[in-house]
Amino acid sequence: MVPHVGAPGGWQTCRPKRIDRLSYADGVIAARERLATRRALLGIVGGGVIVWGTPELVPAWPVLSMAARLVAAAVAVAVSLKLPPARQWTERIEVLNAELAALRGVVEARGAAYPTRGKGEMFKAAYQLRGRALDSLEEALGVGMFREGREVFVTAFMREGVAVRVTAAVGTPSACRPADRPEGWPRHFRRLGCDEIRQYHNHPGTSGATAPSGNDRQTCIQLEHVLGELAPQLRSFIVYWNEAHEWKVLEYDARGAGKVVVEFDARAALMAGQSVAEAKG
Repeated sequence: MVPHVGAPGGWQTCRPKRIDRLSYADGVIAARERLATRRALLGIVGGGVIVWGTPELVPAWPVLSMAARLVAAAVAVAVSLKLPPARQWTERIEVLNAELAALRGVVEARGAAYPTRGKGEMFKAAYQLRGRALDSLEEALGVGMFREGREVFVTAFMREGVAVRVTAAVGTPSACRPADRPEGWPRHFRRLGCDEIRQYHNHPGTSGATAPSGNDRQTCIQLEHVLGELAPQLRSFIVYWNEAHEWKVLEYDARGAGKVVVEFDARAALMAGQSVAEAKG
């Protein structure tokens, strides 16, 4: 029996290992985080300077109530955040947030090309997963899994880069499992003349980082055991998203080693689309 992927115990949240590159949106998010950290530090340090640099306040500090101290500290921090550097950082953060919102719109427009899964409709049917080439398959998973808001387990039997058989099962927000018995996978693999089995599941959320959990690794080990001599044809992946809703695909193995192999870059897609439009024009 294959355990639920991501079952109780949850997945670890950390930076993916050996990431090949960051999307433009990831760079925007990182820049915003740096500015927000600077602004927070300025508020704390500046607030302390204002409090302890006020002659009237320092002698009274020991006798002030806790509420009065908190009010004084909050006012001091607020004043420090009005300083020119903090104002500039705040304005820049607002610009970056607007840029992220625009990039998120690009991703949502891309996803609008896919139908919404109806009540009771099978995930694999709603997104027409069978017959898709690899790039198209992973884009459909990036869109569909995000919409579910729950973990989804997808098994794709590949032949020359095309999914010739696909199974999918929608789980809970923190767990999922294969839609069929893995013991039958070798038979399907040989019957269809496949050259690869790809198992995908997702980690819901938009943190922009993830890693295989202990349960993910255990599932990988058990699947390899079930597949026997076909174990080298199994590849395991986690789909996840950043704040701009760009999807990324992390490949991992039974040891927990992982590498980002696919990521959707909204800005690159936008620029490519504009280039095509200009060429047609």
